Amino acid sequence: MKVVKTLSENYDLKGLKGKLLLCDPASVPLTPSELYIRSGIDRDWVMRLEVLIEEGADLDPVVVAYVKDLGKEVLVGGNHRVEAYRGLMEPEIKVLHIGEISLEEFFKLQRELNPDILPMDTEELKRYAEKLYDHLKSKYEKKELYEKIADAVGRSPETVRKWLAGKEQEEKREKIRRAIELKEKGYTQEQIAKELGVPRRTVAGWLAKMGELTKSAKTPLLTPTGDPTPEGLKLWGEFVLEAQKLGDIFNDSAFYTFAQKKGYQVEMHGMFLAEIRERVYSYINNLVSSGLKLRQIQEAMVYEREGVFEHLSTPVKKKLALLLKNYIENKIEEKKRLTELELKSLEVAKEIVQDPEYVFSNWIDLAMKVRGKLGEDLPTRGSARTQEIADILKKHHSDTLMELYNQIPEVPEEKVKEILEDHDLEEFESLEQLIATVKASVLQEGYRWTRKAELIIIEAYREFEKASLHSPSDSPTTASAGSGPALSEEDPYADR
Repeated sequence: MKVVKTLSENYDLKGLKGKLLLCDPASVPLTPSELYIRSGIDRDWVMRLEVLIEEGADLDPVVVAYVKDLGKEVLVGGNHRVEAYRGLMEPEIKVLHIGEISLEEFFKLQRELNPDILPMDTEELKRYAEKLYDHLKSKYEKKELYEKIADAVGRSPETVRKWLAGKEQEEKREKIRRAIELKEKGYTQEQIAKELGVPRRTVAGWLAKMGELTKSAKTPLLTPTGDPTPEGLKLWGEFVLEAQKLGDIFNDSAFYTFAQKKGYQVEMHGMFLAEIRERVYSYINNLVSSGLKLRQIQEAMVYEREGVFEHLSTPVKKKLALLLKNYIENKIEEKKRLTELELKSLEVAKEIVQDPEYVFSNWIDLAMKVRGKLGEDLPTRGSARTQEIADILKKHHSDTLMELYNQIPEVPEEKVKEILEDHDLEEFESLEQLIATVKASVLQEGYRWTRKAELIIIEAYREFEKASLHSPSDSPTTASAGSGPALSEEDPYADR
């Protein structure tokens, strides 16, 4: 980091002690994504912080430490603040350097320093636990590993174990797949065990189990990597030909009953039909997104030769296309609705951001204004409709809208003060009248109105009121010697 100045050798921030430094924001090392507590930076929050910084708010210092396991300095808390300071091209940011810490301490501190205003939901904590697992699993045995992760994320070891069950199963499946692959290449069990970092007896158990399954399951449904097998897909194709409605073709119990009646020996596996359903729906959704109509999508399904369709006969694919007709129509209608909403929302949003009186704060607020302009009744921040419009604008049109917004420069602080100096505040009957007058001048000169400009006016008006209260009366009084100045009945401050 590029240190500009040392402010304190022993600064205390909520129990964290270290050196308080002034540093160049561009030199502060951001938290690597693979270690960061969140899935990414919240740009709306960065913009709010930028407003606070511009208004002169005294933000807490960001926290940096040397993580000995990583061999480098890393930002422990304050990624959004660093991004805000960088975005404003600020020359300095306060940094608390707490010295050297372990990787475990780093992970725990990240959660403790996470601001209350940006709480983490369960899914974010799960993802964070998975990151900890990836970085700490080589250091500890399972029991201690779960305890370390639980301490860092603020949950019980039992909860962490449940969260990571899927990840462990995924790792196990990958190791089994690799063991089989190495066995086919002629590796001994000892060599496989050494390659995978597991005991030889574990490898022996895996290989023995796979051998038993091969003998007993005449029709394996899934490969070791979780893909539907050609044999499983052909069996499912036979099942589809007998299905009467869409709900039947992905019904686990109906499928296994059908297999038994046909004399097939299959291993019960709840993921088999789920995998097929996900791949079929994903294929259709991609075709809908590309703009194809119902007939075109159905024909594409019949002639498709890749993915799950590779091992399905033409009659099966025709039957699928018929059974999925309603699903395809619903998706096409949904796309049409979203396209119309996107076009209307974008048109209105462009009008809003080009209004010099509009001040952008976040995408939800912009979506609320769009809904209001569209004439929708009582739009609320937390509604699905508001979130839907906000997502459309943010994900697909943020660059366009921000470019339009930035075409109108924000009014500089000096310009606001200059306009204020051109007016005699005594001439205004209220603060609201003063704000309206200054705003009109700002807009007339081609600037964008800002909340900061309003705060400058409010502060100036307050100072004017204070000065008026303490200034001597300009009018003569008949008060006797030693008495205070007489109060006029019209004096607006007489009762204050």
